[in-house]
Amino acid sequence: MSLIPRLLNKNCALAALAVGALAALAPLALAAPTALDDGLAAANRGDFAAAFQIWRSLAEQGDPAAQFNLGLLYENGQGVAQDDVLAFRWFFAAAEAGDVEAQDEVGLMYEVGRGVLQDDDRALAWRLKAASRGLAAAQTHLGELYERGAGRLPDMVEAYAWYDVAASHNPSASEDEREAAAQDRDALAWKMTASQIEQARRRARELAASAAADREFTGR
Repeated sequence: MSLIPRLLNKNCALAALAVGALAALAPLALAAPTALDDGLAAANRGDFAAAFQIWRSLAEQGDPAAQFNLGLLYENGQGVAQDDVLAFRWFFAAAEAGDVEAQDEVGLMYEVGRGVLQDDDRALAWRLKAASRGLAAAQTHLGELYERGAGRLPDMVEAYAWYDVAASHNPSASEDEREAAAQDRDALAWKMTASQIEQARRRARELAASAAADREFTGR
């Protein structure tokens, strides 16, 4: 089993882990860089048990990057017995501390009911947090939730708007993320009227402007 690939977007160091497939781990943040480096080095050589011990110590001290990495190990059963409940616990801790990838992961776990009771409203709320902070993957995921009407009636205008933000208004989105979001947006457009599409495009511009203002204010 290999860690789920992650596309991270933060203004600090990124680390990639290859075990069968590349998987990005949380960046070095709010902890002694050498300690997280030691965990990453251990994971890169396949010693997940050692990585687990290093990250658990940091996670218990409240470091969100280590908490996110620990969640990945529990989620995938690497260096420790697979445990969705403990994975959720550590992802949730990181999410509450402000880790944007963890916020999207918590949204996913609420959406599918993995490690926690299924809850569409909480799935939507957590993915909205991550999407509003500029995570392209979360923006597309949020569009999907609105399109299928998770916990409510489908909202094609809001779904299209979030797809469009990821596809056309997010400077941090990768080319693959933009293409995937554009495909979802364009497929949804076939179900919409011209008036709805225009409304959704205006909404996308509003969302993008709000996100840009937030980045300017916070320095992200």
